[in-house]
Amino acid sequence: MPDPLQLSEHRYKANQVISGYQLISSFSDGDFYYYYLYLGDVEYVPISWSPTYQYVGIPIELSFSTSTITTNSIRQSESVCASNSISVSNTLSAQFSISGGKKDVFEVGLTLGWENTKERVSQYSTTETYESATEWSETNTSSSSFVIDQRFSQGYYRYTLFSQCDVFCVLIYDVEEDEYYKEYIVNARENTYFYGLDFSTSPNFARSFQDSISLDDSLLEDLDVPTETLELPNDVIVFTDYQISLDPRSCAKDNGYDTDDTEDDDLAKNEIDPNLVKLLITNAYEMEDGRYNFGPDFGLHLKLIQDPNDVTVTHYSGSTVQNAQISIDTAKSASGTTINSQIKSGAVYLLLTYSDGTTQEHFEVNIFEGLTNNSTIHLLDDISVDDNKEIESIQITVVYEIVANWQGFLGIWSTTHTNWRIDYTVHRNGD
Repeated sequence: MPDPLQLSEHRYKANQVISGYQLISSFSDGDFYYYYLYLGDVEYVPISWSPTYQYVGIPIELSFSTSTITTNSIRQSESVCASNSISVSNTLSAQFSISGGKKDVFEVGLTLGWENTKERVSQYSTTETYESATEWSETNTSSSSFVIDQRFSQGYYRYTLFSQCDVFCVLIYDVEEDEYYKEYIVNARENTYFYGLDFSTSPNFARSFQDSISLDDSLLEDLDVPTETLELPNDVIVFTDYQISLDPRSCAKDNGYDTDDTEDDDLAKNEIDPNLVKLLITNAYEMEDGRYNFGPDFGLHLKLIQDPNDVTVTHYSGSTVQNAQISIDTAKSASGTTINSQIKSGAVYLLLTYSDGTTQEHFEVNIFEGLTNNSTIHLLDDISVDDNKEIESIQITVVYEIVANWQGFLGIWSTTHTNWRIDYTVHRNGD
């Protein structure tokens, strides 16, 4: 075991494999190609440490015992290792987070027998790292006491358990969309632990090496189409995400957004595109009848598909509308909802119906304020869903007003306001 007085000024030394990556496993489910890549390792990763002491020239006596190792400290150290050692490039059409469904498919594939990482590299889960690190620490470390004096440089010290971490990349290729999804994984490697007295000139104990690990996007072209096929058992439900196109319907102005009373003025209706949002359902599984099984992190979101402050205008021969945007509507109600505040820049209403027949209502106003194209509105974040009951359905109502600016007779400018309403209900599978 290293002498605890032996200083370690090294943190986060990244070593990438010479070829850029090592293919651990791969398979296909027809729509996606799944790859598990090993990118390299990072040395001198702090796993757990004592409180930090500052030496300013006055001798101090320090006492250390076996470090307290927790699952949270390992997770934190692995996260810090990733931020210090992984360089994320985005030169290729790629998204750097994997949605729940795609990741679930990959994990199911590993569970079904495609995993061979432990035969190729020493990769372990956080729980296994916690158990092995704790066992090693208790076996190899006893109490220590020593003095930091003029033999040492002034700065910050902490007694630290170091380890080596492996860096992996889960890579998924969407065949139809020709897009890659990437997520990096960092895991502490078993039996690479050692104690040392960590020194830093600053209290943040920053990285001491500039090298980093990255996945060169140009190398992805060399990946072969997987030869193994993933076939999910019939009883395996893989939660994924769905985008639903919505149908805004015109309402007569100031009628409480009642679609039974439509707008007669076709001027702006025919020249603007009122479709502002799509519905994004996350972590769900659609049944054949259109109902959904909800996953553990089920969510509903409105995804903007155009800038509400620059609504698309269709120009054609004889067109008079020059531009259009969301309007600040002073109406305080919408038919069939509990909305009772000024709608302003759009409003959304939710009606949750539980299997026992009880309901729960919620609304938000001014929802498009400050948003642009591709922005997301998270519908369930501000509502306390009753976890003791099962949701049967969720009704979503969105209302908003669009103002169009147009040039009329003799070049005189005028405006036309149109009101729009969206109604959509998500039904939960009752089985």
